[in-house]
Amino acid sequence: MFCKNCGMQIEDNSSICPICGTKQFDDSGDAIDKTKEIIDKIKTEASGPISETIAEPIGEIFDQTKEKVRKEVFEPNRKKIEKALINKLKRIAKKYTKTVVEKIGK
Repeated sequence: MFCKNCGMQIEDNSSICPICGTKQFDDSGDAIDKTKEIIDKIKTEASGPISETIAEPIGEIFDQTKEKVRKEVFEPNRKKIEKALINKLKRIAKKYTKTVVEKIGK
């Protein structure tokens, strides 16, 4: 799945983006994840040629939606996302450096 704010790919069903910290779900849920749940349900509960006929086009729609999000959200915001990643990495490095220094000092 992709963050609805910065467009970075994050783990499926992540509630908060680890890159920019944006909450991924509101009370109504996320349409893309709901689509994926429907696809999975069709694949697991239905059987035979009808389920394959239904599941394949829905899967294609899901893939097209992911690509559209990448093109319309991620690509235009690439610099902002890179900056957010760099800042996050700096915070992580600072945190762990402090922890290592404290452990060495003991």
